Amino acid sequence: MTSQISKNWIYSTLVFGFIAIILFSALIHQSCPVEKECPTLDYSQCAKTETKIVTNNITKYQCYDDSTKDNLAECSTLEQRLSSNISLSGSGNQVTDKFYLKQGLAIFRNSYHGQSNFMADLIDENGDDIALVANTIGTSETSSSAKIAIPGYYRVDVTAWPGSSWTIKVEQ
Repeated sequence: MTSQISKNWIYSTLVFGFIAIILFSALIHQSCPVEKECPTLDYSQCAKTETKIVTNNITKYQCYDDSTKDNLAECSTLEQRLSSNISLSGSGNQVTDKFYLKQGLAIFRNSYHGQSNFMADLIDENGDDIALVANTIGTSETSSSAKIAIPGYYRVDVTAWPGSSWTIKVEQ
């Protein structure tokens, strides 16, 4: 029986305490209206901020091989670019990427693996024919030359059997 009384006493005390907290809270809110007691914000106490726009000049260099570099020293010189041999390869009909030829004689070493006709025309930047550098039928290894009158960028326009493979090496 004593344990039942102590349980009832604890329960009553908790309920009474909870009700007291609710009533006390309601009393505080009635006596202190929010509109009058809240402080206004004083912006003069805030730190001032400034916005700065920073502009960086970025310099890029266009190299002879059409790549773009951040440093001019990273570009190969025209002489270095020209001293390397050019190797072109593909399959069937296509026009190669451009490559630079200096004035003078250019040697074309051609390798073709396929059926029917293999024809390769050297063309300038405007697409005008400069020289026929290959014209064979069937699998072959040939060489030819062309006189380059004007230094500049050139391409090779290849006509070949579909599924064939070819390689053209250009030396100067």
